[in-house]
Amino acid sequence: MSEEDLFTINLSFPRSPKATRTKNAYKEKIRSWLVEEKKSMPFEKMTSSKSQISLESRDFLLLIDFSKKITLVLGTRKPIQNLEKLNEISNKLFSYLNTIMPEEVKEVQVNTDIMITKRGETDFAKKVIGDIRIAKIGEIMKSPWNPLAVVFEWKTGMRHNLSMVGKFQSEVNLFLSSTFKWENNLPLDAIVIEKGEFLKFEEMINKITKEEL
Repeated sequence: MSEEDLFTINLSFPRSPKATRTKNAYKEKIRSWLVEEKKSMPFEKMTSSKSQISLESRDFLLLIDFSKKITLVLGTRKPIQNLEKLNEISNKLFSYLNTIMPEEVKEVQVNTDIMITKRGETDFAKKVIGDIRIAKIGEIMKSPWNPLAVVFEWKTGMRHNLSMVGKFQSEVNLFLSSTFKWENNLPLDAIVIEKGEFLKFEEMINKITKEEL
């Protein structure tokens, strides 16, 4: 599996308290809780500064920033192998945050990114665009045109999705970025839900690959 395979979920709390004293109180509560829970999580190193808490290992990352609005980043390399473990981490963390944060703070702007590289021989961009269009565009550009990737953008309910599918040598890159909002409590099994969204996207790409367009 490529070293570039990656999943991240980014949370921004737009209604974060403005008072530094209040944010520092959250930071100390969360830091103390993480110190207690660290042994049950796959992190090797923990650092804390005036405005950040960071835990990391070779395959996992947790970063919480309190400098302006409270933001949180949780990520993993090798998502195919590690998303279940990341889901366990998020369930513990989100459950704790739900107990210490008042309702008005729990409105969250969410962005998730996942990149998977796998072996594949189909030139997806060429298949979607078609040889005739590629040749025509090449004529207009007055030079050979060899598209490497195709970008899709669409909405499902309140979720905005942006994806890229590209073939590079003997590998196919699948990238999916989603933006949406949570209200009330932070949900459990959030990572499992995002894994399901990616699998639906991957299934869609597989169907397009097999269809005669």
